[in-house]
Amino acid sequence: MKFNLENSFTKGDFDKLVKEEMARIIKVTQNELIQVGLQFVRDARSKIPDDNYREAINSLAYAKGETRAQLGSDSPGFNDDTGNLRSSIGFILMYDGELVYQDFQLSSKGTDKSAGLALGTAYAQKLGEDYKTGWAIITVAGMEYASWVEALGYDVITGSTLGAQKILSIAFQNVETAFAA
Repeated sequence: MKFNLENSFTKGDFDKLVKEEMARIIKVTQNELIQVGLQFVRDARSKIPDDNYREAINSLAYAKGETRAQLGSDSPGFNDDTGNLRSSIGFILMYDGELVYQDFQLSSKGTDKSAGLALGTAYAQKLGEDYKTGWAIITVAGMEYASWVEALGYDVITGSTLGAQKILSIAFQNVETAFAA
């Protein structure tokens, strides 16, 4: 008995299959990373100040020679007198040096929230310039005083970043599972 096996596909067919599979991998990875970024910003933007936070913000305003900040007991999140800190929180997702997705939003409260939005977006994009290959998810609080508030022991984005790292490991497992079959 004699068998004659010949391939019935071309290199072009093979290249097309590989390209389609890579596009699928990129799309699934992108979707998982966007979900990680969105969860990060939801967590960071939803923080509610307690009395210690209000006292720290008032001290900051006093140290800067400004009138003491007025935070009502129902004031959500960060010092939303201006809305800048919350508006500066966001993320960008990059792939091979190109912006794929970003999420920055104006705070629902505040008097001058557009400055925070602009600074946060610009800061994330500046950091993104360093990532020319592969994936990069960049999370920021773009106001210069964000680190000062964190140094006082108040969580602006550190806790959300740690949470995002856990979610990121789950996302990578999801990507791995999606392509294991």
